[in-house]
Amino acid sequence: MKTHSLSCVIATALLLSACGGSSTSAPENTNMPTEASSQVAESTSAQPQATSQSSTAPQEGRASSSSPPSADAVTPVTSGFPVDTRTAADGHIGILMSPTGNIGCDIWAVEGYAACGVISYYDDAKYPGDSVVGPAWVFPLGNDIESIEIAPRGDAMFFMMGQQVGPAAQVVEYGTTARYGAVECASETEAMTCTNTVTGRGVIMSREGYETF
Repeated sequence: MKTHSLSCVIATALLLSACGGSSTSAPENTNMPTEASSQVAESTSAQPQATSQSSTAPQEGRASSSSPPSADAVTPVTSGFPVDTRTAADGHIGILMSPTGNIGCDIWAVEGYAACGVISYYDDAKYPGDSVVGPAWVFPLGNDIESIEIAPRGDAMFFMMGQQVGPAAQVVEYGTTARYGAVECASETEAMTCTNTVTGRGVIMSREGYETF
């Protein structure tokens, strides 16, 4: 899909949110706090049904999952998107993103749910697949995910909403690492590496492609 289409989706989501879309069911996906949340909340705890796509992994300068940063070097994520407590037990979802805003994550600290997405994969339909909701561009990183696979998604993520109507997602500057809940993301100019510290699973994401581990 084109950028215009995604912008329309975000705008629609924000309008619905402003009209009282806080009636959501238990969070199982990283969706906006609207009527769509109840549907999305039913899919995060289970592996998304998406066709696995081959990818072109970042070739240079990527963060290494074999050399995790020391605890002192990790910055806690303090930016959270406020939601109903039925969507997140602690009332907010941690949101972070790369300096360009192209890569970002939504993280539920209490529930152990998380997902990271690459906006350009959606806009450019880089991994089209055969899903009716659109191309694959999101990576589930929850504590219950045993194998990371790219998945399609038709609505905006919370970190994207933060770019439109605060609170803004916390920017993970290049050369730094940030953590919220069980998810830790290391940002480099060539790629962002996000790891679930409970499962040890993660993904290296860049505009050019991705690599899961």
